[in-house]
Amino acid sequence: MTYKILIALLFGFSVTALASPARAQQERNSPRDAAINRCLAQAQKAFPADGQDIQRAESYRACMVKAGFYP
Repeated sequence: MTYKILIALLFGFSVTALASPARAQQERNSPRDAAINRCLAQAQKAFPADGQDIQRAESYRACMVKAGFYP
């Protein structure tokens, strides 16, 4: 009887472990993450030079605010 409980617990833990990466992937695909990726790419394209860090950061912040998110 004890072995059946142990097997059930192990099965439950394995299902939880398999479900966790799928949930993490869904969370990474949130609208905020999409805005971050879009705004980073836009800022990098607009200000690609190393000496343009401040302008790049301001461009990123403005894009995030326009998208409705806190940078």
